[in-house]
Amino acid sequence: MVTAKEGIMELQIKRVQVQTLCPVCQQENESILHNLVSCYFAQQCWLLLKVDNQGTGCLDFTTWLERVLHTASSKVQAEIITLCWAIWRNRNDIVWNQRFSSVNKTVAAAKQYLTQWSIAQNRSSTTLLQPTFEGDGDCIWVNPQQNSVKVSVDAAVFEDKDAAGLGLVARDDNGELIQAKTLILPSKVAPVLGEAMAVKEALSWIDVMQWPKVILVSDCLVVVQAIRSKTPMRSQFGKVIEDCRSYIRRLNKISLYHVKRSANMVAHQLARESYNYPDRTFDRDSIPSSVKYCIEMDLKC
Repeated sequence: MVTAKEGIMELQIKRVQVQTLCPVCQQENESILHNLVSCYFAQQCWLLLKVDNQGTGCLDFTTWLERVLHTASSKVQAEIITLCWAIWRNRNDIVWNQRFSSVNKTVAAAKQYLTQWSIAQNRSSTTLLQPTFEGDGDCIWVNPQQNSVKVSVDAAVFEDKDAAGLGLVARDDNGELIQAKTLILPSKVAPVLGEAMAVKEALSWIDVMQWPKVILVSDCLVVVQAIRSKTPMRSQFGKVIEDCRSYIRRLNKISLYHVKRSANMVAHQLARESYNYPDRTFDRDSIPSSVKYCIEMDLKC
């Protein structure tokens, strides 16, 4: 078997230009062990995760991995494997997309991915893939009960602008717009985190507006599942989810449902428009025409 180092040497002999320096630190030659363990960036990631990477004295990545996994609990083992993936993904982003991430974002991405995977694997969460409440899984807009307010939320990630936007829409029991809001997040976030933040912002808005009874809907099943679950989560996503749970417990007047995208087009369109209308509040007269059109289409259903 040819090692990575031998492969690079063969390419150089054939006069193929190969970058041998680590693209992250630009200080030492690349190897799997260096990239994932001994590179300064990787060391800071392991420090933030509070895992002793025990890299000293290891000659190859396999030996290192066996050593750190041997004494770790199953939970920490999962964190170690996922962080290796996140560090390597950051390396590839630098090489192929010239996109640099921070230590905090890399570790947060690893935790968030692990949280989503855990939810998908958890049997109790899997049962929520099918509608469990009347109102879950709606494919078209449905007016809320009389004297209730329905709040729809969605998030959009703007890859080219390194930002994300949230769309929040409140409508009455006739389906007419009460108020809508956009918020811009100053940095790009993973889509599922953006969806969770949209729900949290909506709950804060509901608290301020003091609506007596509210139906809150999102087209992100993972977020709805996570909020309904009681599973603790060690991640930025988990913290936002816990904030949402706290709001719902305290307000005690909110019903949360998952709907299909087709039943959430108004919030979806507003989130997509949010970059053009940052941090704005709208009424029936000022709502963007594209969003107004979506409301009109809902009312024709």
